[in-house]
Amino acid sequence: MPAPDVFIRLFEKPEIRTVGIALLLIFPAVVQVALNIFGVSKGRSSRRKRGVVDWIIFGLVVTWLGIVSWFDIRKNEIPHSAWVVIPLIGAGLYRIWQGDWTLVLLAVVVAAVSERDRISQAFGWEELSRIITWLPLLFLGAFLSIQSSSLSALAIMGFWVAWEMKWWGGADAVSAITVCLIWPSEIFIFAFLATHLIVVLVLGLVSAIREKKISLHRLPGIPILLASVIFLKISLVFLT
Repeated sequence: MPAPDVFIRLFEKPEIRTVGIALLLIFPAVVQVALNIFGVSKGRSSRRKRGVVDWIIFGLVVTWLGIVSWFDIRKNEIPHSAWVVIPLIGAGLYRIWQGDWTLVLLAVVVAAVSERDRISQAFGWEELSRIITWLPLLFLGAFLSIQSSSLSALAIMGFWVAWEMKWWGGADAVSAITVCLIWPSEIFIFAFLATHLIVVLVLGLVSAIREKKISLHRLPGIPILLASVIFLKISLVFLT
């Protein structure tokens, strides 16, 4: 899916706007309900209670990525940008609620930069279509976010660069940024890189066996991201 189509098309139709607003409430609402049930928000949290909330979030993310991966594998695209935009907004609200707004600022800035052509047309200001115009905001967002979560900030920048350079599709990049906002930890970055390495090695081995040579393959971004999240959870379980 082209990058300029990922965000703006979400609210073009009234029915999509209504569904989008409704779905936007699901992620924060489910998390808040879980926190209220287990007393996390009132300072009575324990390791066990926090673990239950983490499993709820994990279940939501895996369900979402599983559905989107199914679309990605079958049709090599998702049916609508709402499938990645709404989770991104939900993840941003969750990260702000967790007290780390700087990563959200960086995610908003990189999204705006990728949509600079649409924004330029909307405001009738040609300068907004030039990436150099956005550099001060990019540097500010990167500087602030690096202070709190350096690797996560660099990962978000890396996902954006892959999106901007057309190495990744817009849906892949937005999904990766979403997961990065939910789990801004070094373990996720490690799980993501390790999963990619394993997939590359397996595909290379299969190619060598079948074709007697090693060939480059297009890596399915969202399914790999799903595998990374599962790998992340397994790692967290063993580490804790």
